[in-house]
Amino acid sequence: MRHDNEIFSPIENSDFEGTAEQCFLLGYRAEARELYTKTASASLQSYSKDIDAGRTREQQAQIQEINSLMDIGVQVGLNDNLALKAQYDEILISKSFENSFAYVIELDNPPSVMCSGGWFPTEDNDGNVLQNLGDLEAKMCAITCTSYWGGQTGLVIFQWLSADHNICERYIRSIHAVDNNELPTVLLNLFFDNLENLQLAPDWWEGLSETEQNILVDLLASSANPFEDIKLKAVIDPGWRVQNRYAVGFDL
Repeated sequence: MRHDNEIFSPIENSDFEGTAEQCFLLGYRAEARELYTKTASASLQSYSKDIDAGRTREQQAQIQEINSLMDIGVQVGLNDNLALKAQYDEILISKSFENSFAYVIELDNPPSVMCSGGWFPTEDNDGNVLQNLGDLEAKMCAITCTSYWGGQTGLVIFQWLSADHNICERYIRSIHAVDNNELPTVLLNLFFDNLENLQLAPDWWEGLSETEQNILVDLLASSANPFEDIKLKAVIDPGWRVQNRYAVGFDL
């Protein structure tokens, strides 16, 4: 705990001021969690080998094909995250925070949906292709996102490393182009579409209609299904307003 407190003291014990170090640490924490979940998922691969027991030969063939594709995806994702975590570790140890970029969105209230996680963006907000996760030989570029209360304002912080700037800047510019009034709904969709590590304010969630709750649950479920091609969107007000936006480490 002492080591953990020392590393994250700038974000745990101080108000958020938009420094490169604070943005990096939020991303570092998100990436560490992603690596943990990928490692845990990989450790469970052996248990999936027997789930076709007792099925017909045709069913077994289908299950084994799906398992094989899932295994490849899990292993590639784990390898990508291991390499990414090593880059984060190097920056943390050397304190070379200039190699970390961020995009900060200030909100008027604590976010009703708080999150911390990362992903490899395949499209920008306008649907333009950024990278192909099916290309197993290519280096994938990653971005992290954290939403929380920073002491003075609600915050949504996107963070990425300089090595991934080309792809991530294009992604962020598509977010930056969204009008302030529309951005909260765009962010809500982004959270549920890309991250499973979500904490919901009970009053906000319970204030949604059953239909709205089901839409968000379906969006979350579809994002976890690698065979789902339908792009779901929720038109739901998360209950916050954008006050300010700015870049850290680069110019918009």
